[in-house]
Amino acid sequence: MPPVKLCGHAIMDDDHREWRSEVEYELDMRHRDRFINEIIDDIMGGVRTPPPESPDLEDPEVWRVEFEEKNQKYNLYYTPIIMGLFKNLRELVYDALKIDIDDPEYYWDLDVDYIKSKINEIKDDFTHEAMMRRYKDIFNIAKKKPLDRSSMYPYCRKIIEEMASDFEETSNTVRREKDVMEYHFQEP
Repeated sequence: MPPVKLCGHAIMDDDHREWRSEVEYELDMRHRDRFINEIIDDIMGGVRTPPPESPDLEDPEVWRVEFEEKNQKYNLYYTPIIMGLFKNLRELVYDALKIDIDDPEYYWDLDVDYIKSKINEIKDDFTHEAMMRRYKDIFNIAKKKPLDRSSMYPYCRKIIEEMASDFEETSNTVRREKDVMEYHFQEP
């Protein structure tokens, strides 16, 4: 069969040419926006915020702030003695669980709930009870407001300091009145 060649001329104008070009433009813009958003999402998905710097737990003031913030729901107060007791308890619990205290996976962030959860992992009933009793004792001590944070502390301290500074003079006056032999105070 011989090849057939067709040709023709349109006799009607395309009434929808503008509409079709607007639709094509709109689709191109949507496709471009989606493509750009995918690239941005891929870039942002790869961006990682560095972990916050761990607090300097060598500084007692940082310890106090961190400890009291983490345990605010229990109204626990920081003192060096309380921290020493909790650290000692943590070491005993880690020993019972055979956990390396320097392992970053078991880092204690000063939240007392963490120590309690580790105590609950102890299988031996006697050790578990002993650790839990100790935890509760330390917890109850930590709930008591330290004297130096009491509103009366500065006033009482001032009175005691005045009494201590006047002690030598008062003592000498009483000694002379009662005719008791002389003695000397030494500076500490």
